[in-house]
Amino acid sequence: MVVQQLSVVVIEDEYLISLLLNDMLNDLGHTIAGTGRTVAEGLGCLASQARPDLAILDINLNGEYSYPIARRCVEMELPFFFVTGFAHDGIPRELGDVIVVDKPYTQHDIAAAIDQTLATYRGTVRAAQHRLAR
Repeated sequence: MVVQQLSVVVIEDEYLISLLLNDMLNDLGHTIAGTGRTVAEGLGCLASQARPDLAILDINLNGEYSYPIARRCVEMELPFFFVTGFAHDGIPRELGDVIVVDKPYTQHDIAAAIDQTLATYRGTVRAAQHRLAR
């Protein structure tokens, strides 16, 4: 389990799921640095003055994919993972090593994804940066 308190950005287009995820994160001892429901709002959260420690990105944001936000996280070397209620087969190759949590998820699933993301993100980010540079 992660013992440190993290500042987390949550990008989720479904209001009730966002509230539930925010509650889960608070119960785990983390704070919400920002929330967004669109790609533009997500990019805005990442551009804010306070750098978050982690981002959680729903893949499908009301028909728009969160991959531009994910690519910005890679550029910032910001750990992140995806949540989705859809298949994983559309994830771009350069983001293929990123952890994906399937909906519906539990607080335990989110805690495990945070732990795994923080334990592996340096290698994952470097691999994605290398693929993006091609």
